[in-house]
Amino acid sequence: MAAQADASMFTYKRSEETKLHERKVELERQIREHEILEGELASMKKGKRVYKQQPNSSIFFKDDFSKTLQECQKTLQSLREEYKQLNKS
Repeated sequence: MAAQADASMFTYKRSEETKLHERKVELERQIREHEILEGELASMKKGKRVYKQQPNSSIFFKDDFSKTLQECQKTLQSLREEYKQLNKS
């Protein structure tokens, strides 16, 4: 009975480690994606048009350049903070 409990605890711990690893990989991908987006937005001239895709849609709407850049930077910062928190645990 004890061996079975140890095995299930090991499986649970392994499953949690796998989930943690998968989340870290996903965060790394999102961070790289937002770093590229931030670089692209930062290199644009101020008067250029920016279009933002609506969630779960293939429709794009014109958006404010500075607002889009700020949103990108804010999202990037929160992704980096979450990644740091995962690395601490």
